[in-house]
Amino acid sequence: MGVVYEAEDTRLGRHVAIKFLPDNLSGDSKAMERFEREARAASLLNHPSICTIFEVEDHNGHPFIVMEKLEGESLKQRIRGKAMDLDDLLDVGVHVADALSASHAKGIIHRDIKPANVMIDTESHVKVADFGLARVLDASAADAGRTMTGIVMGTPDYMAPEQMRGMHVDHSADIYSVGVMLYEMLCREVPRGAFAPPSVRGGCDPRLDAIVLKAMQQSPERRYQSAKEMEAALEAARSPLPSVQCASSRAVVRRGAVRDAL
Repeated sequence: MGVVYEAEDTRLGRHVAIKFLPDNLSGDSKAMERFEREARAASLLNHPSICTIFEVEDHNGHPFIVMEKLEGESLKQRIRGKAMDLDDLLDVGVHVADALSASHAKGIIHRDIKPANVMIDTESHVKVADFGLARVLDASAADAGRTMTGIVMGTPDYMAPEQMRGMHVDHSADIYSVGVMLYEMLCREVPRGAFAPPSVRGGCDPRLDAIVLKAMQQSPERRYQSAKEMEAALEAARSPLPSVQCASSRAVVRRGAVRDAL
């Protein structure tokens, strides 16, 4: 969606990241609309776990976004490295859910939550980035035309069933995507077809099964009803397990039929 450069803000003496629309897309009206939508959506948000947009400029017909420069790596890179510590994993989940709670409160649905769009800086701060596919729920009729029902936008492995079918999506689609991302952090692979719960596949705390499976329910009304509710469930999973533990489930869940898992 863009080409990113490191730059220096000579007026304020700080290093920033500048995101340009690639030259080959500069004449693409739809790409331009998505690029401008990202800038508008992200500029409405001021949250420690959302990449900050400083300003939007235009240079000889080439628009660009000036944003904070993050030193670190993407969650995608982190997952591909050594196994994640459970505390770190829960910390990422809590911060992403908190960021989405702030975004949803502003009526902004991200629609492309995935590890590549979550950054972890050198001080372990978690930042949600790339609002290029964001949908503003209270958009004008002109804006709504760009995200009309029937157009499938997103990354298939992380998309909610209703999003995959090109139906109307709301905050619940982002919650589904977080569930998929949590599964990938726990098991180092995305859930496809018939999949074992995280505690069976990755040997993690069995309480995380319920969180992942509830977030990934096929019907939106059976998922967490807010990102804040999911954040609370993840926070609760930080507490030590009770002294008596149940045996791990050997159930296998089929993606697309998660509605029967709880």
